[in-house]
Amino acid sequence: MTRPHQEGQAVSSLASNRAFAICLAVILAVLLVYLLASPETFRELRDGFYLGIIPVLTVGGMLVCAISMVFDGKRREPFHSSDEYRLTLPIVGLAIGALLSIYVFYRAILLIGFPLASLLYLAGLMFALGIRAPTVIAIASAVMTALVYAAFSLLGFALPVWPF
Repeated sequence: MTRPHQEGQAVSSLASNRAFAICLAVILAVLLVYLLASPETFRELRDGFYLGIIPVLTVGGMLVCAISMVFDGKRREPFHSSDEYRLTLPIVGLAIGALLSIYVFYRAILLIGFPLASLLYLAGLMFALGIRAPTVIAIASAVMTALVYAAFSLLGFALPVWPF
């Protein structure tokens, strides 16, 4: 039986962030090799994009994050604590609230268009996360909305700009 991690206590290397990151990186590397070896990944669609571009970019990004976790300053700390597994009403409420907020964001995109809905949604999220400086909220919301819109436009996806 193992005891919960306490400050200053040595942690087994199998229960550390580094061990988790290495396992995750190996799994993602295998998945990336599989995707790159599959001919379906590079099948061109009628709009000129490749079928597997999104999965390859996603797995590649996750692999970069997993590798960075290997060298993280907190790599020797445990990746969980006994308190994290306690399911409480506030945690359930937070999860349900997050899902509902995504639905509201989706409906807002259809109602008022992506740019305005995204600005309002991001501003609301930042405020909910404790950022109170209006200038920071306005600039960050505008920059992130512009970056997401530009990325989707470059990939050939049309986001609704206006509700009509």
